[in-house]
Amino acid sequence: MEASKYREYFGRPHVHPTSGAPKGHPEPPGTTFLYILDVPSTGGDTLFVNQAEAYRRLGHGFRERLHGLKAVHSGIEQVESARARYSIVRREPVTSVHPLLRTHPATGEKALFVNPQFTRYIVGYKKEESDALLKFLYDHIAFGADFQARVKWAKGTVVVWDNRVTGHSATLDFSGQRRHLARVTPQAEPPYETPFEGDKTKEHTNGH
Repeated sequence: MEASKYREYFGRPHVHPTSGAPKGHPEPPGTTFLYILDVPSTGGDTLFVNQAEAYRRLGHGFRERLHGLKAVHSGIEQVESARARYSIVRREPVTSVHPLLRTHPATGEKALFVNPQFTRYIVGYKKEESDALLKFLYDHIAFGADFQARVKWAKGTVVVWDNRVTGHSATLDFSGQRRHLARVTPQAEPPYETPFEGDKTKEHTNGH
């Protein structure tokens, strides 16, 4: 498969727990290539968010407070949902502990490393404390329209992004139509965080 061979330049393949993947390969995701095979006549766009910019938009003190926090990530719920719909399950889900902030190995920039689909709770926090902080971060990411991009799919569209610093979500507004995409994702390194360096992160206020 030509796409899979191209992926080999970037690393071993990541296997998503509930999406199509080459048989017999391991994980976690790094650079991702996504291309459309069947395009719905309307809807089905994909939203992307720069989670490094989302981190930079937070206040200095708040950024510092997030350093050192870790969160539990789990694919169990996504797999259970897929099984309940009699959908595809490619591998058994895993639970991992990752830093709330992730440092990019090449650029050194930091990004929020949370996702409502996989992040379950912050280690060492009471449930209500964890829920409140994660909800704030999820809302901050979701409503940051000026650090988001929206892809309207057309025949031949290919999108490439870095999973270390990018979040994405499909818009589910193509009911009754076929929307079929293929994804090629090499593995990345385990997420890690470097010490807080507040003076090196540009302050942003009021979206500017």
